[in-house]
Amino acid sequence: MNREEELAKKYLETLSPESLEFEPDGNIPPDFLLNGNIAIEVTRLNEHVEVQGVLKRIDDDSFSITDFLKNVLHSYEPSFDGRCFWVEIDIRIPFGNRKRTKKKLVSLLQSFQTPESVVCHREYTVTDGLTVSFTPGSFNSDAPVFRLGAISQHEIGGWVYDEVSKNTKHCISTKSSKIKPYREIYEEWWLVLVDCVAYGHYSEYFEDFKETISKGVFEKIIVLEALDGKYVYEI
Repeated sequence: MNREEELAKKYLETLSPESLEFEPDGNIPPDFLLNGNIAIEVTRLNEHVEVQGVLKRIDDDSFSITDFLKNVLHSYEPSFDGRCFWVEIDIRIPFGNRKRTKKKLVSLLQSFQTPESVVCHREYTVTDGLTVSFTPGSFNSDAPVFRLGAISQHEIGGWVYDEVSKNTKHCISTKSSKIKPYREIYEEWWLVLVDCVAYGHYSEYFEDFKETISKGVFEKIIVLEALDGKYVYEI
């Protein structure tokens, strides 16, 4: 089971299903069978580039970069009694040397001698591949002082709406073709997309997507956030 399937399984279990099977028919669609009659396919929603007229998925190391930054932030514990901050990270590809990035990020965090010295809503350039900013968070004694918040990632470029719309349509089309030979086996089919394009940070576009994106052969399209699998929205 790959990472996207693990996140999908975690979400599907929150629906309190009567049954949930992984690859009920072996190494062919569907990825999951819910309650014996809902077939579910899972795929990563990320950016594609056109190569000789064909869209190719960009398989970067977004997950490992995010986990790396999360670990750095959460491992640093200054004595800021009663204060904590959300950290928005802006990643640029190529990301650069991680050892150097960690050193510079920790140096930035260490420069904050008091909570008041953290200038919120200001962009701090850590390296060419990383910019961070801070937002006050609600204090929780069990949570790190610096907590990973929003994530922005720049690779190919383009507006979030265009990138999410284009790549969602591509995933639906590709998966619709893949399940075509098996479509009649099960009564209903869902597609779960694990969003690595904008990590669900585009709520202002949800209604537009629902109106403009066709579900193809699927009865339901569910979008999950790629970091921890949180539900984003559905079509």
